[in-house]
Amino acid sequence: MADYPYTTVTGKIKPLLSKVREVGVPPNATVKWLKSVGFTSSNDASLLTVLKFIGLVDASGKPSEEWKKYRGAHHGQVLANAIRQGYSDLFAVYPDANSRSASEIEHVISTT
Repeated sequence: MADYPYTTVTGKIKPLLSKVREVGVPPNATVKWLKSVGFTSSNDASLLTVLKFIGLVDASGKPSEEWKKYRGAHHGQVLANAIRQGYSDLFAVYPDANSRSASEIEHVISTT
């Protein structure tokens, strides 16, 4: 079974991704960095696991090349590719996962 990230602050994912494009690239994406860019709740730390899962941050916490590419003009395509890579098991079952129902996605995630 794949180990998918979990966050209780899903509403902050979009604002964080916007912030990644607005601020300088940090040497490390840490809780301290999150706080410095306005994500101060203790629950916000879980956002880092999402960034790692989709490959914007490497295992050591450093912003990856994908992070740097995401800051450019083709950020939408970079993010789409990162999500497809992170959720490759899901996209192997449903190449059109973005148009599938929540129950279909939940089933795949719970069984892979």
